[in-house]
Amino acid sequence: MTADGRRKRCPKCGARVKSGRLEAHLRTVHRSKSTHSTRNRTGMVAAALTITAIIIVVVAYFITRPIGEEGDTGIGVQETVHNPGSGSEDFWTVYPSGHASEGKTVPFPSWVQGESASKVLLVLTHSEGCSPCVQQQGDIRAIMGDPAFQTTVNYIDLLSGGTDQRAQDCFDILDPEGKENYIPLTTIVARDSSGKYVWHSWEGVTGKANLEGWLKDAMYYRINGVGA
Repeated sequence: MTADGRRKRCPKCGARVKSGRLEAHLRTVHRSKSTHSTRNRTGMVAAALTITAIIIVVVAYFITRPIGEEGDTGIGVQETVHNPGSGSEDFWTVYPSGHASEGKTVPFPSWVQGESASKVLLVLTHSEGCSPCVQQQGDIRAIMGDPAFQTTVNYIDLLSGGTDQRAQDCFDILDPEGKENYIPLTTIVARDSSGKYVWHSWEGVTGKANLEGWLKDAMYYRINGVGA
């Protein structure tokens, strides 16, 4: 047998190959495995860098997001739509424009103060027969069916014309105009940690989505403060 026909043991894998094919064996078999391994390592490094970048972006978002965004109240509260003021689309801190006691401080009854101490207070005052009352009550019940609102809102349902003084308090103190009283009367009251109040009330049907928006704004003020 010639020298070229002799077999040699591969120093990499121990396989016996013809001496003339050893170099080709090393080049084709072992170099390809090394390249494949290198590519795998490169892919793993790239994936790790991508995941790290995603984590950094997520962490940066939660660190830098403005106060009042989702997570602060557990219900996805964003920046407020209704600001403190005296107009029909504002949250009031005193009696609003057009009210019989415009600009004066609201003498919130003790029960309102107590019920708004730890949650937003939502009060519906109504009768049992009128169509708008039935619609408003149904919308509020649908809102309060959401567990997120159940944990952040105190809802009180009051019948007008009965013996519950709280219903009369709503007409006498929390009517939006302080003049003629109509039903259904819906009132939101929120108190922040410093004891400042914002409130709003409506006569008639508010609409479910509209009322939800006002409640979320009230939650924002309760947590983040009413301001000056």
